[in-house]
Amino acid sequence: MTCYFFHAKKAKNYNKNAKTVDDSRLILLDDRNFYNGLTRKIILQAYPDGENPSEITYSKIEDDFDLSVLDGIPQELIDTSMGKEAADVKKLKPWQFTSAFILKRAIHYFFFEDNFAQFEELLETSAFKSSSDDELECEIARRREEYEEEGDSQDEDEHIADQDMLSFRPALTEQLVDRAVKMHKGILLGVFTAFKPYKDHVQKFANVSKGVDGPAIRSLMLSEGSIQGPNVDYETKVALELKEDSQRFKKLKKQISRIVAILDYT
Repeated sequence: MTCYFFHAKKAKNYNKNAKTVDDSRLILLDDRNFYNGLTRKIILQAYPDGENPSEITYSKIEDDFDLSVLDGIPQELIDTSMGKEAADVKKLKPWQFTSAFILKRAIHYFFFEDNFAQFEELLETSAFKSSSDDELECEIARRREEYEEEGDSQDEDEHIADQDMLSFRPALTEQLVDRAVKMHKGILLGVFTAFKPYKDHVQKFANVSKGVDGPAIRSLMLSEGSIQGPNVDYETKVALELKEDSQRFKKLKKQISRIVAILDYT
C-alpha cells in the first residue's frame, strides 16, 4: 500500500508566508490535526445534531473500575472563542472553568509532552510498519521514519514540530482520536468531570439543565459565552428574545447565578 504522506519539510517551506489562523478557530474547525481533533472530542457539544440538547450523564469507564466520567466536558462550561488570552481564567465567563485553548495545551504539552515518542507509547503504535496494508499504520510509521531522518540532521532548521507531523487526512485523524479516547478516557475526561471541584460544578449545571427551563438556560449560557471577556451583559440575540418575558428572564438569570456560585471554592 502507498502512504500518501506529504513530506513535512516541503510543507514547512511552502507555508512560510501562510497567514496565521487563530488557535481557537483551528481547534473548532481543523479536522486534520490530531491535537485539535482530540480537544474537540472531549468537549460535549451542546446540540450535536443542531436541535436536540446533549445528555449530561455519567458512566463508568470500566465495569471493574469505580470511576465514572462524562462523555465530554459540557460546551457551556468552556470558552471556545478565545485564544491565548483564555489562559487567564479571570477573562472567562463566571460559569466557565476552562477553555478549549487550555485543554489543547494540556493535551499537547502535558499529556503527550509535544513528543512523538510519547505519542507512540501512549497510543501503542510503535509496532506499526510503513509496509502495512493499513493506511493509518503506514502513515504513523512514515512519520516515525521522518523523525529518525530529522534526528540524523545537524540543521536546527530541519526540526518539524509535532503540530505539523501529527496531521492526517480527516478519516485517519478521527481513527487516532477515537483510539486515544478509548485508551485514556479516564484521565482525559476524569480530571474535569470526575473529581472535585469540577464535578460539583458540572453536576450543578446538569441538574439545572434537566429542569423545565434547561434548554433556555443552556442557550443563554452558550450565546453569552460566545462573547469574549468575563462580563455578562445579556445583550445577545438570545438574551433579548428571552427578556420579552421579564419574570421568566429574571428566573433564568437566578438559576445561572447558582451555577456560578459553586465555583467559589477559593
